[in-house]
Amino acid sequence: MAYKDFKSYIQDKYCDLLTTAIKEYVDNHHDGIGFHDFNVLSLLKQKIENVEVKSLVCHEAGIGDLLRIEVRTAADIVEMSLGTKKIEAGRKTRWFIVHLTAELNQGLHDVKVQKTEENYFGSFDPEGALDAYLVPYIRTADLEDLADAFFEKYCDDAIFDRWVFPYSYVMRKMHIQAVESTLPDNVFGRTYFKPTTIKYWYKFWPTHPEAEVEKEVPAGTIVINKEHYFLGNYGSAINTIAHELVHWEFHRRFFEILSLLDENANQLSCEVTPEIPSDNMTGIEKAIWWAEWQANNLAPRIVMPREIFLDVLTQCYEDNFTPVHYKGQYLEEALEKTAQMFGVSRYEAKVRAIQLGIMEAEGTMLYSERFYVYPISFRRWSLSKNQTFAIDRKSYDKLLNTNKEFADLIHQDLFIYDECFVVINDPLYVKMSDTPHMEGEIVLTDYARENADECCMIFEREYKNDGKFDYEYYGQCYLSKELTEDLLVETKPTADLAEQNATQRANAARKLKEEGKSLMAIMRNLPSSFSGTFDSHMKRVKKENGKKMTNLEMSIRTGLSEDYIASLRKDESINVSLQTVSALCIGLQLPPCFSKDMLNKSRNSFPYTDDGYFQLRILEEMYMEPLSSINEVLVESGIKPWGKN
Repeated sequence: MAYKDFKSYIQDKYCDLLTTAIKEYVDNHHDGIGFHDFNVLSLLKQKIENVEVKSLVCHEAGIGDLLRIEVRTAADIVEMSLGTKKIEAGRKTRWFIVHLTAELNQGLHDVKVQKTEENYFGSFDPEGALDAYLVPYIRTADLEDLADAFFEKYCDDAIFDRWVFPYSYVMRKMHIQAVESTLPDNVFGRTYFKPTTIKYWYKFWPTHPEAEVEKEVPAGTIVINKEHYFLGNYGSAINTIAHELVHWEFHRRFFEILSLLDENANQLSCEVTPEIPSDNMTGIEKAIWWAEWQANNLAPRIVMPREIFLDVLTQCYEDNFTPVHYKGQYLEEALEKTAQMFGVSRYEAKVRAIQLGIMEAEGTMLYSERFYVYPISFRRWSLSKNQTFAIDRKSYDKLLNTNKEFADLIHQDLFIYDECFVVINDPLYVKMSDTPHMEGEIVLTDYARENADECCMIFEREYKNDGKFDYEYYGQCYLSKELTEDLLVETKPTADLAEQNATQRANAARKLKEEGKSLMAIMRNLPSSFSGTFDSHMKRVKKENGKKMTNLEMSIRTGLSEDYIASLRKDESINVSLQTVSALCIGLQLPPCFSKDMLNKSRNSFPYTDDGYFQLRILEEMYMEPLSSINEVLVESGIKPWGKN
């Protein structure tokens, strides 16, 4: 017989036990009018009928296989008349909690009543899927710590090949095994919680080919799909094995309950593409969904522990001496090498980096409908969780038809769809491709690719679940080659679309165009040297009164001497410091595109540290402020001021 949920099982198997427990409690504490804490005597005989299990709360007692179960029930108290002819004198429904203990191991054994009490509130909260099935409560904030604890417990004394997860060693410690089998295409793995006869592939001798055998496997056997992994080609065999190990470590009691409900149930299958949850799910379906969510999120964290992963990624990044065309390619190649070190797919490494706050990974491993997209670079703080610059064509077309504000920006030619981004429509940021296989395509300029946060619209990922569940793991591989927007993610503009920096810059670009001075035209006319570029800006920028900028005015604004400023305008041999260039940019109130150009031509750059990011942000966001105000902020933060005081 199969039961639809655990409370139905308790109702069927232990109704008499519950009735007896409630009867004893009523006889001792109910006087016919109400319940009392002390023993009382009722003048009328009382019967208990219609005991109904409303919900369960299960706990592990922490002693072997001992389980504590709070059985929340409703029951009728039937009062019989005093005469010789017993007739029903009264009936009322009351709510009770019966506390049971039991041994859960290959079945539910030695079930005993420990205590019974009345529920004074007259009803119960809805049954929680985790409460009723012994699926542990795991918050998103707990995932990293739990993964670290698992890794320390099972891998601390393991011998590693590179940093590949030592799953064979872990399985020996957990006393379980893994085999490969030909499973349905939509299933990437199974965990058997009963001894079961299955077909699987076995190599009888290292030099012999694999053969399919049919044998009984013990409880705790993990079966891996020979052809498919979690999220298809996006995943890896190692992550799939780790997923099943999480099930055995955290969900063994849940498996036991599942086998109670259906004597023919012997395994939990894990789907390649995760199911989208809904309010129509039964309690068991919700519990299975949460168990899958926990395994899906813990597995990559166990396979790629945070401290080790960050150390390896940093090393791969620093050791990358391959010439590249774009900065983002350094990170993309570092992620590729990191993936090889851990034996996982490149997309799993990308997702792990984003989980650990390396938001720049969002700009790597992207594809448009027809071609590979070179990685983009941007400031780390320009994206928040669940935000992206990338949007697929289908989502873009949908927004054009459903979002008037977004459509207006496109129809006014302020923005244009380019590769897989929505970009400011200005020659500084977009161009026609000069690559043969992309002939006729609009692509990002080199400047735009290195400064995506300056020109690309930001979008939010909205997962197809009304925000009730955390799909972080599934969405962060958005627009990877093996995945599409149809998976679990929908893209929409951020709520403050009109306030985005890209929108503000697009409006500024339109004004410049109206004046016949596009940003690209200014950039195109700038000399290639630092001194020449600085001199051009000095000649172009006007003071507040509309008069041309002078060396004296710049000296007042920056604290640098007039003679030094005059020398910088004509002598390219002068080595100018990062602080001096920053002061000059603030003195000239240069927008970010021009200040970055000045930094590059002076052969300076901000370091990849917290202080470096902080200073870069000040240069780009506070360029209209006086240098004195900026230096106050820098000094308060313990950073050397810009210019000369």
